[in-house]
Amino acid sequence: EYLKIPSGRTSADSILTWPIFGNRFGPEYLTNEVLAAAIFSEADLADNGHTIRPSSYGVVNDQDVPFLLERFLAFVHVKNPFLDARLLKQYGRRMAEDGPQWDAPSCLVLLACALGSLALPFEFEVKTPETIQDQQPPCTHTRESKQMSESFYQLAVKRFGILTCSIIKSQCHMLSAIYLMYTMQPIRAWNDFLQASNNYFMYLRSQMACKIRSTVDIMGGYSESRRLEQSLYWTCFKSECEMREEMSLPESGLSELHYPYMFPSPPRSGTPEAASQAVLSNPSGPWNVSALDSLAESPIPESDTQQSWLYYMTEIALRRIGNRVSNAFYHSDHTYWATFNIFEAHEIAQQFELQLDEWKESLPESLRFNKQLGHVDELRCMTHGRYLCIKFRLYRPFLYHFIHSHSTDQLSHSISQAYARKAIACCMDEFVGYPTTHRHHGTWFMCRLIISKALIILAVKKSGKSELPDHWRGSIEEMLGMLGYWETESPDVKKGREVIEGLYAEVDSSEV
Repeated sequence: EYLKIPSGRTSADSILTWPIFGNRFGPEYLTNEVLAAAIFSEADLADNGHTIRPSSYGVVNDQDVPFLLERFLAFVHVKNPFLDARLLKQYGRRMAEDGPQWDAPSCLVLLACALGSLALPFEFEVKTPETIQDQQPPCTHTRESKQMSESFYQLAVKRFGILTCSIIKSQCHMLSAIYLMYTMQPIRAWNDFLQASNNYFMYLRSQMACKIRSTVDIMGGYSESRRLEQSLYWTCFKSECEMREEMSLPESGLSELHYPYMFPSPPRSGTPEAASQAVLSNPSGPWNVSALDSLAESPIPESDTQQSWLYYMTEIALRRIGNRVSNAFYHSDHTYWATFNIFEAHEIAQQFELQLDEWKESLPESLRFNKQLGHVDELRCMTHGRYLCIKFRLYRPFLYHFIHSHSTDQLSHSISQAYARKAIACCMDEFVGYPTTHRHHGTWFMCRLIISKALIILAVKKSGKSELPDHWRGSIEEMLGMLGYWETESPDVKKGREVIEGLYAEVDSSEV
């Protein structure tokens, strides 16, 4: 029941169409900004003869490859372990020695280097509107790294045409999509996510047709290739769902595939599925690593492998719960919530709350979020953020009912009010925009979530049906600061900030 989800129903665009905002915003009001920008950028390329000037980007140095691959493994792969790290290092060693070749392994390495030059180490810090305003825009303080990453990326894209139906083709398109999400280009990223999913679907169909699939290798032991296939499936599945939650997009063939593995197999003890500790301890350089020893196949600490894998398993588990929430409450548009059976919805919501509580209690200590620790690593924070996001979507229909329903039944009113307060609490969480200035695969999703939460706060204020916490204005201003920080990278983020500022001014003036 979690393989298919309604598309675009949980997005910020859908909230803008709520009656409380006076029907001023059309469907996909924000998403249209992204779609239009994608067309305009293509038109600009066409006007220039479809050419990209090499001088626009930095010069690629083959000797940077070892260090960039280590950065990729440390800051990117750890959150989506669908590659064979040892094999990637072998490919990288060959490229560092002989330069990039016109083959699939070189394409994979170039994409990993593009991400490695762009990704930065995670630094936990709670931002305020003042500290966010003091930050340089991302397009300024990462210009050099973005130029280098784009150079590697353009070299990789030139090799897409030689890729054939295989696992490595899906891996390349998946890395390309992740890179495009890092640079906040969701439309282009979706094309690659879809390519990765559809290619993998055809790969599995081909394997089935040839009748060569088995659960273990010919020696009856551990199959690393099978584990990677499983990991790739779940990465494709998760990525597709995340994109379709925010935009009305078609499903790939994977949604029709009843995959037999509920989770991918864990990595074998000793496999190098964790990042280099040298990179983690010195993430800023040097970049001109000349020695190839950094790509040696030395064992990586098993604790790091386990932490990465545990995080990956929690992501998959939460994705299932989140999809079930979407299917239970978002199968129709928001008008359904004004008249739905609040008592049945209450029972369903209680079941989901129980599932989320059980999931939270089952988390290993290494992934439990605790702001009292002083320093919280990225995986803990990402897990906590995903958990809060699902709860926010679970409570949103009840808040809509509370604002828009004209029912006079006191019991139903008290139920919807209780859930509405929970939704408000999710919006006011002090880590709502976390991480605010850290670039990662989910930065665009984070911005869209910030827009959604700000709109919910303003909807409640505009309705006058519930009191907001005293610090609600501070929360709105903090969210505006976060959106302002990223708005130069995606036009829908800028448009969202402008909408929120306008609505914020309206509710403020109404109190005068």
